Amino acid sequence: MKIKHIVIFLTISLCNFTFSANNAIAWYSAGFGSSTHQSIANDAVQMLKTGYPDIGKFGQQIISGSETESHNTDNLKTDSDNSLDGGFPQGWWESGLDKGIPDNALAYYKAFKFSQAYIYLGRMCHLIQDQAVPTHAANIKHSWKPIVGGDNIESEADSHYNHALVTSANGLSSPYDYYQLLQTETRQNLGGWGDPVTGQQYWYPAPGAPAQNQDATTQNPQLWGHYGGTNDKDIYSWSKSPNIVSSQLGQAVSYTAGALIAASKAFPPLIDGLTIDGSSDVSPVINIKNGSNIRFNVYENRTPDVQIHLTIDDKDGEAIIDSDYASSGLGHHLGLTNGTKLPYEGVYSFYWDGKLANGQLVSYGQHVLFVRVALADQPNKGNKGDGGTKGTLCPKWTNNMIC
Repeated sequence: MKIKHIVIFLTISLCNFTFSANNAIAWYSAGFGSSTHQSIANDAVQMLKTGYPDIGKFGQQIISGSETESHNTDNLKTDSDNSLDGGFPQGWWESGLDKGIPDNALAYYKAFKFSQAYIYLGRMCHLIQDQAVPTHAANIKHSWKPIVGGDNIESEADSHYNHALVTSANGLSSPYDYYQLLQTETRQNLGGWGDPVTGQQYWYPAPGAPAQNQDATTQNPQLWGHYGGTNDKDIYSWSKSPNIVSSQLGQAVSYTAGALIAASKAFPPLIDGLTIDGSSDVSPVINIKNGSNIRFNVYENRTPDVQIHLTIDDKDGEAIIDSDYASSGLGHHLGLTNGTKLPYEGVYSFYWDGKLANGQLVSYGQHVLFVRVALADQPNKGNKGDGGTKGTLCPKWTNNMIC
């Protein structure tokens, strides 16, 4: 069973409470009409929108992000250097910063900025899709076809957009891992792609290029591959080898779908709006005589069935109220309904009189109430964030004391 959790900090008082010839524009994403990147992303979204409702809900944001050149220069950056044939997809997913502030899909998601989160997910997918292009995977200097030095296969992919029925390349836990996996697969095929008449190979990796399970486009971007024709001429011809276009477009759709599935599973349920009846946000208190009503909102991108776990001072701390709330317990089921911010939303409400599952009151002092949301199909995965408020402690307490 997968446990995802949000930390809610409470102080509990136990009383009443422009292009150049070297620009690497892949799959025709230059912004002139519908791009191949858009078509690839759209096909992946259409594959997944029923089983992964967040992909359907934010499909246009994913497609829009995938069209944008996203060749960032470091795992901590979300810039774009179009002289590169690759980039750092982890930056778009979870590690990118802008002037020291988180600037990535996960950060925007946790901040409830969902449109931006899925746009950045699309930008990560752009980099993954590029690695289905032999010119990118081999790190060959090129640009969009109308520019001198343009790439034949990219132009032909736009003119002959067609691929066989594909299934998602599902199975990796990190969505950005599909980038290297697809690049490696493309590089492994370079030696078998050539002119069927002359036997000339279409694309060559750089001499001394990194091993095939390492990124050939960013580890040493000056190690350029080259075309197979005389004087580095691009000799790929769709009329001679149409299967390369169709197979690589299919791979691009498949690996994009795999990355979207991994992202959908990795986005955590979110909690906000935690309130304690009869208590201020500044100084939250628990009524140990009559109990205090505590409630919060739950948001989930993928499934309506969640389990709530409530523990004190640690995600694996002592359960409150009853043992099912323990991190190792069954949890309390909450059925979410169709939402507006995310596909599924709901409100969880319960009364608490300050007692643990064993019937004992928690000790006097500041405590942290851990609110965790568990998803049965994803064991041992989770998210932790801060919320709630801190208050002023009473100097002492008794069962009938009023601060």
